[in-house]
Amino acid sequence: MPPCTGIYGDVNGDGIVNATDAWMIAQYVAGTRTFDACQLKKADVNGDGIVDAVDAQFIANFTVGNTPYGKTGQPYPAPSAECTGIYGDLNNDGIVDITDAVFIAQYVAGTRTLDACQLKKADVNGDGIVNGVDALFIAQYTVGDYTNAPNWRIGQPVT
Repeated sequence: MPPCTGIYGDVNGDGIVNATDAWMIAQYVAGTRTFDACQLKKADVNGDGIVDAVDAQFIANFTVGNTPYGKTGQPYPAPSAECTGIYGDLNNDGIVDITDAVFIAQYVAGTRTLDACQLKKADVNGDGIVNGVDALFIAQYTVGDYTNAPNWRIGQPVT
C-alpha cells in the first residue's frame, strides 16, 4: 500500500479541496459512502479523530474563505523537511512581491497547490492559517502600506 500523502480535506485525491470533498464526507457520515484509511485521515480536518459533519462544514467554510476550517488545505502528513528563506517569498526569488500574493490568492481559490514550505512562508501573520488575509498583507507590503505591519512577519527569516 502506498504511503498516504496529499492535502487535508482532499478526500477524492484530485489535488483540490472543494465542495465535492465536503459532499463525500456528508455521504460518509450518512452511511452511503465508505472511505479507505487514507481518506479517513485526510477527512478529519478538525483533528478530533472522528470524521463527521463538522469536518464537512470546515471544508465548506474553506471553499468560500470562511473560518473555522482546521487543517483543511494543509499538507498531509505534516511536513518534516526544513524550510528556509523568508516569510512571504513563495516563489523563492528572494523578494516578496505581488506574485507571492497571487500565489496565495490562487491557493485560497483552489487553483494552486502549495508545498509544505510554501504554506509555512505564506502564513505571514503567523495565525496558523493561510488565507486571504495573508495575501492582503503581502499586497499592502508591496505598495508600501505598512498599516498592518505589527501583524506580519514579511521578509523575516523562516523559523
